[in-house]
This record gives sequence, C-alpha cells and structure tokens, in this order.
Amino acid sequence: MDFEWSRLWIQLIPLAANGATWAWLYIEKRNDKTNERIDELTNRHEELDKSLREMKGNHLRSDDLQKLYDRLNGMDSRLSSLCGEFRQQSNNLNLILNKIAEKGLK
Repeated sequence: MDFEWSRLWIQLIPLAANGATWAWLYIEKRNDKTNERIDELTNRHEELDKSLREMKGNHLRSDDLQKLYDRLNGMDSRLSSLCGEFRQQSNNLNLILNKIAEKGLK
C-alpha cells in the first residue's frame, strides 16, 4: 500500500507544480498587461494635464468679453441698418414694377 501511495504522490507533485507554474505565468502576464495599461493612462493623464495648464493661460478676461460684446453690438446696429436699406430697395423695386405694369396695361 505504501508503494501505491508513493506512486500517487510522485505523480501529483509534478502535476501540482506544473499547475502552479501555469497559474503564476497567467497572473504575471495579466500583471504585465495591467502595468502597460496603467502606463498608457498615466501618459494620457499627463497630456491632458499639460493641455489643461495651457488652456488656463488662455482664458478670456472680463475686459476681453466686454470688447467682444461691444463689437457684436456694433455689428448688430450695422446689420439692422443694412436690413432697412434692403427693405427700402425692395419697396422701390416693387413701386417701379407696379408703374411698369400700369403703363404696360394702358
């Protein structure tokens, strides 16, 4: 009986060692992939942080916004003036066409 138990243990010990080796290799490979992903994310975080620092230096101040609003308001008044002129030109063309139509019918 002792011989059979020793044969069983001689077979089980290498099998367990082989299983442990494969488990260790699997875990190590996953660990390498995790470390690579962490490095990628760290690099991306550094890029975003650098981009954010650059954007903080280029923000608009209230006097810049006031200049922008003043320019927009000036453009609005000029646009209103142009709309009025176009409306008047349209009215004049309608009057001319009406006069031509009246003379053409008589």
